[in-house]
Amino acid sequence: MKDTTCCLPWNHLATHPNGNVTLCCQTEMANGIGFSKDKSNKLLNMDTTSVPDILNSHSFNLVREEMLLGKEPKACSRCYQAERNGEWNKRQHENLKFNWKSPNRINVVTDDLEFLELRLGNVCNLACATCNSFSSSKWKQDEIKLSKKLPWFTAHNSAQASWFESEEFYAKLAEQSKNVKVIYINGGEPFLIKAHKRLLDDLIAQGVAGEIELEYSTNVTILPEEFLSVWAHFKKVTIMLSVDDIGKRNDWLRWPSKWVEVEKNILWYDHNKLDNMSVIICQTISAMNVFNLHELHDFCKQHQLWLTSNFVFSPAWFSGAVIEPKLKEYERNKKGIN
Repeated sequence: MKDTTCCLPWNHLATHPNGNVTLCCQTEMANGIGFSKDKSNKLLNMDTTSVPDILNSHSFNLVREEMLLGKEPKACSRCYQAERNGEWNKRQHENLKFNWKSPNRINVVTDDLEFLELRLGNVCNLACATCNSFSSSKWKQDEIKLSKKLPWFTAHNSAQASWFESEEFYAKLAEQSKNVKVIYINGGEPFLIKAHKRLLDDLIAQGVAGEIELEYSTNVTILPEEFLSVWAHFKKVTIMLSVDDIGKRNDWLRWPSKWVEVEKNILWYDHNKLDNMSVIICQTISAMNVFNLHELHDFCKQHQLWLTSNFVFSPAWFSGAVIEPKLKEYERNKKGIN
């Protein structure tokens, strides 16, 4: 029987800015989101449901059952399709990362939370061109205005819970996170949600922080100086700085940030890097910056910064697929690319 199992349905929990949960960040939302045990199709949310109940909810159990039967759950179709295309995918990456080999871990019920993704609401101080109000509160009013002017545009109507600001929530989460090995913290902008420091403090007090890796994704506009002494207690801390371009193109793509401040903050992170800390520049490639990628690459090379990238698929009008073939040919000729 073909092994279609992935470690994430057994050891992982992904939250979205509104508190809803999925198996991982790559799952197709319609099939990957958590539903209650009683098959009532009640959405599970971090604001109302405990972590153990989420991990063993009806929809999560069903995915594990299908995997054990060698089936490919619909929620996980992106990874299976990528694998058939010969692409390295999240299932393969996480199975390798968590050494997914032990047969005794293969059962439908689980309480082994090792990897936790926390998207701390949509509170953000930027309205990046490739974002929306689901992930950035700064977008809300603009979406309402656009929906009145553009008949094809619909504003997001996603209610935001307040779980991410509750110290009680973080205290309970710390009790359920004693076996956690990786915590990924995002937003919105995570450093606008100071309350999550309670979770880190509790993990330090429990004596387990030294076994945990922290990962952050930040828009580089806020310097988390008060977190440096906390991060020193953890096994590893990776800070991913979302930077799409330099100069005036940064100011437009990631409005209302200013490149002069972003550049200064990037260098602050690099200068204040702890021994257990890595700093990575994460660039989102879109139709708006694809012809100028060398400039951020040169900046990172100059300052010896690690650069990685991903691609815009939504909104579709910023995808590289919308670029006119003649423009692509012109740019290739200009740069001497065959």
